[in-house]
Amino acid sequence: QKVSYQIEKRYLHKSGRQIWANTSVARVRDENGSPLYFVSQVQDITRQKLQDEQLQEYTREIEGKNIELDQALISTRNAVLAKSEFLANMSHEIRTPLNGIIGMGDLLRETKLDQEQGEYVATVQNCADSLLFLINDILDFSKIEARKLNLEIINFDLQAVIEGVADMFAHRATEKNVELICYLENVGAENKLPELRGDPHRLRQVLVNLVSNALKFTEAGEVVLSAKLAEQTASSVSIHFAVSDSGVGIPPDKLQAIFESFTQADGSTTRQFGGTGLGLTICKQLVELMGSTIQVTSQAGVGSTFEFTLQLELQPVIETKKIPANFAQMKVLVLDDNKTNRIILQKMLKNFGCQADLVADGKTALQMLSMASASGSPYDLFLLDMQMPQMNGIEVAHLVRADRAVRQTAMILLTSMVYKQNDPELQRVGFAACLNKPIKQSQLFDVMNETVNQVEDLLVETAPVPDANLNLPPQRKAKILLVEDNVVNQRLALKVLQRSGHEVSAVSNGRLACEAVDHAKFDLILMDVQMPEMDGYEATAAIRARQGTMTHTPIVAMTAHAMAGDREKCLAAGMDDYITKPLKLEQLKAVIEQWAFQQSEPEKIQAKDPIDLPALLRTTAGDEEFMRELIELFLADAPQRMTQLQAAVESGAADGITSAAHNLKGSSGNLSAPGLQEVFAQLEKQGATGELTEVRELFQIAELELIRVREFLQKVAREI
Repeated sequence: QKVSYQIEKRYLHKSGRQIWANTSVARVRDENGSPLYFVSQVQDITRQKLQDEQLQEYTREIEGKNIELDQALISTRNAVLAKSEFLANMSHEIRTPLNGIIGMGDLLRETKLDQEQGEYVATVQNCADSLLFLINDILDFSKIEARKLNLEIINFDLQAVIEGVADMFAHRATEKNVELICYLENVGAENKLPELRGDPHRLRQVLVNLVSNALKFTEAGEVVLSAKLAEQTASSVSIHFAVSDSGVGIPPDKLQAIFESFTQADGSTTRQFGGTGLGLTICKQLVELMGSTIQVTSQAGVGSTFEFTLQLELQPVIETKKIPANFAQMKVLVLDDNKTNRIILQKMLKNFGCQADLVADGKTALQMLSMASASGSPYDLFLLDMQMPQMNGIEVAHLVRADRAVRQTAMILLTSMVYKQNDPELQRVGFAACLNKPIKQSQLFDVMNETVNQVEDLLVETAPVPDANLNLPPQRKAKILLVEDNVVNQRLALKVLQRSGHEVSAVSNGRLACEAVDHAKFDLILMDVQMPEMDGYEATAAIRARQGTMTHTPIVAMTAHAMAGDREKCLAAGMDDYITKPLKLEQLKAVIEQWAFQQSEPEKIQAKDPIDLPALLRTTAGDEEFMRELIELFLADAPQRMTQLQAAVESGAADGITSAAHNLKGSSGNLSAPGLQEVFAQLEKQGATGELTEVRELFQIAELELIRVREFLQKVAREI
């Protein structure tokens, strides 16, 4: 029996109900295979059929929903990509004219503007910078949302990142009168700083956003950015970063919302602080991309702290700047009214191996300086803040300089105000250096090393040990007048001279030097050139006029200038010699040896020879006849050339100056007259460039030097 036919069929019952039947037909055969009859079977499959139909309908619904879900996902992804592409294109389109605004603003600021115009240009540039910052935030947000922002892993200097953020916001913090403190605790041991690997640009972006936010919401007090070692393994370090402020704080119910896109803690139309609300969202997403999470703790009206810990790859350690051995014996007084600043400076100084004492006001600082000096253990260095109540840093410094017991203490000013190192006000007080806040550990190290180590080196050099080069009997001491306006330079020279056993008086300008000469007799005057009230040239002329021809006190110029013609200018002003700064110990000893004990023999007083006679002998190979011939040719030719040069100088003929000076420069070189050769070289250069502002002064110097050269050569010619 084999089923030969089967069919499913739907029937309609008289009651209206549908009935499904499965009908099958089978053929029955005999033993020989011949058909005998058919067997038919009908089975009610209505229930099964209904279940199948319900299942199919459910499946169709699911498939439809999946299709809708896939389409929704595709649409969302396309929308995100389209938005990111749109934002990127818009960013480019906005950046192009914005770069033009910023660039042309920079060029405009280089032109001559009055004060009002300068303020307008500054406002335009500030607005452009703010707009550029906003565009960068929007573009970064779109990249993160589209998962197209990738981190780079490169070597970087963590200290440079921290201090770069400090530089960026220093001016803004000063304008708001908020103390900005950025501090990196030493990472590793034995003053070694690991070289890290990570994405410094994105780390900087997070820190910039956090510090910018902190400053925005802080009207008074401080903002502190810190980074310190949390954990270290053989291949990596964990660095804990924190940005805290003393600002308005965040209400508890807003703590999590601040990390949402386009959300601010205060979203009202009357809110005090502006912004898109993207900054913290970007910070959160960037920190998560770097494998960490950002946390915030805050108290309304007290302040907020944002912190996160990053694990960074560790490269082979490199040594930081070697700390000088004398730092370990240094005693430093720190004056700052801000407690956090005092603690940070103490940690920095401790890292250097220094002993640091902290005070919060000027009166206490002055007392501690006096007590330390009286006890025989004075402070080597005084770090003092500029902006303080009652007495500011400059007022305190004036009182220090007025106290004979502590006036030689080296001082470094710490300020949020815009001061330059060569500011006249700071130089008058005698600050060794000025550091702008926030104080950076690397800069403090460099300034301390330059300021204090220079003093220490000289003190070591001038220790009372036998010195064959000085050749002065122990009882032979000179009475020296030191004229120097810079307090640090004055201190250095005083130490050197006093350690050599000389009696030294020090004054700070040319007017006081003239008064000192009126009241006392000196063996030697060491005269600075650039000074307030009366400079070294004017003072020398005044002293020579007061002394007349019967008395001649040797005056040696001390100057940082070392240009051609400077030596001749000093000699022309009536000085006897010329030494350059920074002063060298051997150089100073040689000057004292040459000049301090010749006052009783004025006929022997003369400046260094204008002719390098050994060089001239080498030029002529020791042939005296040839030497006499060269001298006679020069003495005959030089006056004519000088007449031509004078005519060109008076008429302002640049070509004539160039030609005459060139010839005189060559003949001066042949006669080994380096000073005269330098002056003519300067005249030639001015003629060639057409810059004739100093040709008359240079010509006068050349005339004076030529007289010295001629007298020396005539003497040589007589003797050979």
